[in-house]
Amino acid sequence: MAQANVTVKMDPIQVADLMRSVGQLPGVASLVQKRAINTAIKGAKTNMSKYVRQILTISKTNLDKYITTSLANDVHLVGVLRIDKKDTGALRMGYFKNLKQLNAGARVKVYKKKAAQMIPGSFIETMKSGHKGIWTREYDKKVHTGRPVNKPFAKFPRMYRFPIRPIFGPKLQTIVEDNSVYPVVVKEANERLMKEMDRELKYEMSKL
Repeated sequence: MAQANVTVKMDPIQVADLMRSVGQLPGVASLVQKRAINTAIKGAKTNMSKYVRQILTISKTNLDKYITTSLANDVHLVGVLRIDKKDTGALRMGYFKNLKQLNAGARVKVYKKKAAQMIPGSFIETMKSGHKGIWTREYDKKVHTGRPVNKPFAKFPRMYRFPIRPIFGPKLQTIVEDNSVYPVVVKEANERLMKEMDRELKYEMSKL
C-alpha cells in the first residue's frame, strides 16, 4: 500500500538554497516550505482523483473518500497523500455508474473503456447505513445448491437468505499503479512544489 502513497518534501539542497535566500529572517523558511508543500499535496490529491476517474466510472465525491492527505506543519515539514485502507482499499460497487438490477443478477459499468459487467446471482441493496452496493448470497456454499422453488428470496427461510457478502470492485492501489497514474502524480507534485516555493518566497520578500 505504501508504494501508492505520495510524499512531498524539500530535499536538503532545496532547503539550503531557501535558507540562503531568506537569510536571517526568523520563521520565513519554514513558512515558505509549509505553504508550498501543502499546496502541492492538495494538488496531488486533485490530480490523482482526476486521473483515476479517467479510467473508472466512479464519481469524484465517492473516490475522494479513499484518498486522504496529511499536511505539513511548523514541526513536520512533509505532506503525504495516502490511499485509505477501508475495505482493504477495494472500491465499493455501489459507487460505480449504470448500476442496474436484472433477473440474472446485478449489472454495473466499472471501467469507462470496457462494457458493463454482469455478476450472476447478485443483487443490489441499500444497507441501513445508507451504503448501496452489490451483494451475493452464500447459501449455495453451505448445504443448499440452489433455490428450492422459484419465488422471491424475501419469502425464503433465513437459512436460504443468509449469510450475504458484499462484492467489491478493483483496488484503488492497483488502478493507481497499473495505469501509470502514480508516476505522473508524483512528477506533477514535485513540479508544483518548486513553483509554489518560488511564489511563496517572492510573496514573503515583497513584505520586507
